[in-house]
Amino acid sequence: MAELKTLSPRKWVANFGGVAPTLDTTDGVYVGDLAVDSSTTPNATWRCMVNTDSAPKWRRHVGGWEDLQVPGLAIKAGVVAPDLIGFAGSASLQVYGFNGGGTSPIEEVLFTVQMPHSWLLGSDIYPHVHFTPVDANSGTVKWYLEYTFAEINAAFPGTSTIATSAVAVAGVAWQHQMVNFSAITPSSSQDGISAIFAGRLYRDPGQDTYASDAAFLGFDIHYQSDGLGSDAEASKS
Repeated sequence: MAELKTLSPRKWVANFGGVAPTLDTTDGVYVGDLAVDSSTTPNATWRCMVNTDSAPKWRRHVGGWEDLQVPGLAIKAGVVAPDLIGFAGSASLQVYGFNGGGTSPIEEVLFTVQMPHSWLLGSDIYPHVHFTPVDANSGTVKWYLEYTFAEINAAFPGTSTIATSAVAVAGVAWQHQMVNFSAITPSSSQDGISAIFAGRLYRDPGQDTYASDAAFLGFDIHYQSDGLGSDAEASKS
């Protein structure tokens, strides 16, 4: 078992087999200390809540999958902005509507996000879009993401563009749908703490067949959390 920190709260790393640790005072562990299970991906993290030789109690520190969210109306409209359209039958509740198949021009939104300190550094990230059709018509919707990504002290590389599949709309007005882009594997200049992801999201009306607007609800990135923020303000062990 490796001890990573010598000041309380300390962090202990070992293969705990996916179950709660049994470490106690005889191992030199104190209330508030952390135990990291090297056998799980992402590594499960436990915090010592009560510590006696006979009945130590550990609580699972929050980890697993998280959302890094860019809400639909918090996003910045691009050079060619999508229109605001009434949502779910209300003229006063509005969302961005992206032009449908065959209707020019290409409309876009822009954003930047910072990867949280709880991100399992270097693990794949999974961007996706939430949207709804505005009517019961059939067809497909396809989204595109142009992006660049860099950690602190790294230069942003030239942009890359990825696309979702052409997903069939539900055939039900205002039915919430989610469509995924392919996973992005960070390079060695993108996998550090506080990396910034900058993106341009758009729908190309010439590449899908749903003729109506796609009502945009939001963009977000699923990422794996190791259950902690960072040990220090600008670094993470």
